[in-house]
Amino acid sequence: MKIKMNIKYAVIILLLTLAFQSLSAAGPENRKKIAEQEFIVLRGRVIDAETKSPLVFASIAVTESNVGIITNIDGEFTLKISPDLVNHSIEVSFLGYKNKVIAVSSLRDDGYKNTTTLETAPIPIREVVVRPLDPEAIVEKAISRLGKNYESVPNLMTAFYRETIRKNRTYVSIGEAVLEIFKAPYNNDLRFDGARIYKGRKSTDVEKMDTILFKLQG
Repeated sequence: MKIKMNIKYAVIILLLTLAFQSLSAAGPENRKKIAEQEFIVLRGRVIDAETKSPLVFASIAVTESNVGIITNIDGEFTLKISPDLVNHSIEVSFLGYKNKVIAVSSLRDDGYKNTTTLETAPIPIREVVVRPLDPEAIVEKAISRLGKNYESVPNLMTAFYRETIRKNRTYVSIGEAVLEIFKAPYNNDLRFDGARIYKGRKSTDVEKMDTILFKLQG
């Protein structure tokens, strides 16, 4: 009886060892490749149709979804989407330009050769007539409308921050962060505006910078 139990335990240990070795053989790199295969990578570039200059921070959004991104300082973007969005379209928009809708299938496997051009959309405005007014009356009117023009309750907002440093055409430092901003009510003197970094990242290539980095300690 004991011999049978020992054989049973030995078989279980052997199976667990083989399973552990197979997971170890997969490794983080293989698991990363498998995870990447679950998404479709779309790359492209957005430029002005007339000047051919890149449109910085243009909005790239997948229609009928909450997936989107913005272009970088070179007008380029990289967007990862799930396979169930293959039949959707991408809407490219930029302030002062006409929106353009592109099929997702037309952006696959072409890298940054996917260049999207946007045409300017001038907006005509009516004529503005400037007349001299009593400055004291303007200030008094502004003061009387403080309750309508400013919030009386605190607000919590989310913002995106990006900072880049370039040497010639090469990026030497890129920093990004998601911020939470607290806006205090106007009529409350005990609370002040504040901000905190929710999540951030930074990449620095020190070798390409003409800068000496040092730390003071004391």
